[in-house]
Amino acid sequence: MFHNSVVAQDEPVLRSGTPKVMEEALKNAEKRLILEQLEAFTEEFLADIQNRSIDGPYIIPLVVHVIHNYEEENISYEQVDNALFRLNEDFQGLNDDLSTVIDSFVNIIGNPGFEFRLATKDPDGNCTYGVNRVASPLTSNAVTSEIQALANWDDKKYVNIYVVRAFEADMSSAAAYAVKPGSGSEEYGDYIFFRYDYFADWNLNSDTGPTGSQYRRHVPTHEMGHFMNLDHPWGGNNDAAQEDNCAIDDGVTDTPPTIGTLGGCPTDQATCDGSLDNVQNIMDYANCAHMFTEGQKQRVHAALNSMAGNRESLWQPENLILTGVNDEHFNSIETYLTCAPIPDFNTTTNTGCQGTEIEFMSHSYNSENINYYWDFGAGANPQYSYDANPTVVYQEKGSHDVSLTVCTGSINDEPSYCNEINRENYIYILDDVSVDSNNGIKQDFAPTNNGTFPENDGWYIVPQNEEVTWE
Repeated sequence: MFHNSVVAQDEPVLRSGTPKVMEEALKNAEKRLILEQLEAFTEEFLADIQNRSIDGPYIIPLVVHVIHNYEEENISYEQVDNALFRLNEDFQGLNDDLSTVIDSFVNIIGNPGFEFRLATKDPDGNCTYGVNRVASPLTSNAVTSEIQALANWDDKKYVNIYVVRAFEADMSSAAAYAVKPGSGSEEYGDYIFFRYDYFADWNLNSDTGPTGSQYRRHVPTHEMGHFMNLDHPWGGNNDAAQEDNCAIDDGVTDTPPTIGTLGGCPTDQATCDGSLDNVQNIMDYANCAHMFTEGQKQRVHAALNSMAGNRESLWQPENLILTGVNDEHFNSIETYLTCAPIPDFNTTTNTGCQGTEIEFMSHSYNSENINYYWDFGAGANPQYSYDANPTVVYQEKGSHDVSLTVCTGSINDEPSYCNEINRENYIYILDDVSVDSNNGIKQDFAPTNNGTFPENDGWYIVPQNEEVTWE
């Protein structure tokens, strides 16, 4: 685990996209009703807080869906681990920067007592590390519905977290976004989305260690706060530092009225009724957001004890067993022994002339001990390989299938846990022909070919995903 603190520094603040997402969600009458009922339940819960609240820990299973195109957005297990660590320390009052909270607010620091754990069982009961990787070019222009259609686990059992490269244009100013309870997709449920470089201490593998401001470090906690029914201290909009915000309330009694803070750390700021702003609140946009209040703690407890958005079902003992995060299973040394690796790979290119060297790069995951068994087909040199990232030379023209089997041990070992991926016609090798400099190459694409592509003449369509390339 990476537990390094990062140096506090100012940076341009990419805001939470949650208010924009919620604005769209509230156009739906059913979702408005769910939130109205949740507010009524919250008032009732808080009125009887002494008998209703549980100090914790509430154990909550997560799955992190990493949507990538084989670039740096395919974040490491170390970064996921770091994000989880930051989330847990903030929700348990263990973050080291909590000691910098000014005296005026020390007495109302709230500790929600949540413990987030990566699931060790997937929806089919198979062993998992709680990270689900999906390769897709959609990661560079991530649209919520399209990404959820790629990967989604039952939100009655798991909190679905998505990590992508970049959001669609309408969300380009957001570092992350979430939905409040019951406000997510009708088909796929509730969710939290992160841009990959705002998922905790980004760039863990740099020579200088983890990088990012204190604001960036607490982004996962901020979004989980929204997911658990918290607003910004000035209310439900995204417009920090606006005078009109004094008239808006966040539904929490001990967060003072404020217009909000956008960057910096003005702890002497008093923007509304003369009382000091709680600038260091996790739900603000200051670069020193370190704390929850006691009132915010009680409000997230109310959300987690309601059925809105299936929050109450997440931490029930039977669900902890189903998702593999109950103490007995989660803390066992045998937890991950049956995890079968999940194969995935890409190449520097998937087309070339005869004699082309092609580098294969494994992106297999879900195990710490992976053995590789490649079959590149006849005409490849080598045809078989046991390396993670082999280089292959193709001499025979035409299409070539590629298969990769990954196992926790030898493919013939018992027990051994394996998975296989086979990609048909993945490599296409063009005929190495001489070109007459005077006449060049001519090809007739006229209807005499009966409207079919002239593959028999040596032409090849480079794969373009779902795009139309020949008509």
